[in-house]
Amino acid sequence: GLPASPGSVTTTWSQISGPGTVAFGSASNVGTTASFSAAGAYVLRLTANDGALSNFSEMTVTVSPEPPSTGLVMEVGEATGVGSSWQTITLANTYASMIVVATVEYPSIASLPAVSRIRNAAGNSFDLRVQNPSETNLSGYSVHYFVVEEGLYNQADHGVDMEAVKVVGSSTSGKNNWITSETRSYQGSYTNPVITGQIMTYADTQWSSFWASSNGSRNNPPNGSSFAAGKHVGEDTSTSRQVETLGYVVIESGSYIASGIGIYAVVSADNINGVDNSTNGYTVPVSGLSNPNYAIVSSVAMDGGDGGWPVLLTTDSVSSLQVNVVIDEDQVRDGERRHTNEQISLVAFEAVTFNIAPLVNAGTAQSITLPDSATLNGT
Repeated sequence: GLPASPGSVTTTWSQISGPGTVAFGSASNVGTTASFSAAGAYVLRLTANDGALSNFSEMTVTVSPEPPSTGLVMEVGEATGVGSSWQTITLANTYASMIVVATVEYPSIASLPAVSRIRNAAGNSFDLRVQNPSETNLSGYSVHYFVVEEGLYNQADHGVDMEAVKVVGSSTSGKNNWITSETRSYQGSYTNPVITGQIMTYADTQWSSFWASSNGSRNNPPNGSSFAAGKHVGEDTSTSRQVETLGYVVIESGSYIASGIGIYAVVSADNINGVDNSTNGYTVPVSGLSNPNYAIVSSVAMDGGDGGWPVLLTTDSVSSLQVNVVIDEDQVRDGERRHTNEQISLVAFEAVTFNIAPLVNAGTAQSITLPDSATLNGT
């Protein structure tokens, strides 16, 4: 057309339809930005006017909802080549108050007894070693670990019913002295709690191990009302220990996906025995996961009066169907490592890969006049 005074073309962006409102960075500029108040499909129109005539073109913008932020920071991993010397584990995330639970994986069932020790758990790292109760030098072990920000979480908001807590462990249990009065209270509500834990400080250089039970009964696992948790030294003849910080994680039994990690939590059947009772260990079934590759285990009852702790065995330690475990004992008082039936807590993990729809592009919009045909160039 013939532009009217002042002889220039003006352009204007406008919203034609959509479930929310659109805010244009500059509605008069051809190249601008648009912000949307809600997810959905919007039709936007760009109108050009020369003062005498006008024309417009429309486009559709599909707005996807913003992925929810769970507020749950956690990670799993495995440290290899762990021995009696300290090594620093650097984490992917930074934590204000981390809880670490670490489980030793034995190279074979003939391996010497070992417990995991943690210190300096802060920020984005912690120190790790394995310790033999008789202070024999160790090397060549693996350790699976789970790290999570301290707090209370629920399935609706975070993907999993869970709490991660730090407490003071002042009492020390052991042979002929099993203390079930260190009562702990739940922050959340649980029907079938699965509790794993760790001694997270190194106030005492002598070994000890985390254990839990129902409140007042060492022979039964924690129930939904309350539980006891502390540290023990098995058959060690040295029974005095310094006060330590304990970290524990409570998860409602079941399968979950949270923060990109698949989780399966369960309390095992009462059928896990000692190192000297088996050449291959014992299996705990896993369900709800396709390819778990990490696991942590803890004692959640103590039928055996000598005390013990569960570990993973390298031979098929974590698979899609089961986790291979065994109960070990210290050899401070005697050399045998037989142990009666125990229940243990198990949490298995896998990295979750989400399926993403294939990318497709039909090409740019076209205008044709009959009887011409359109040439399609999709990718």
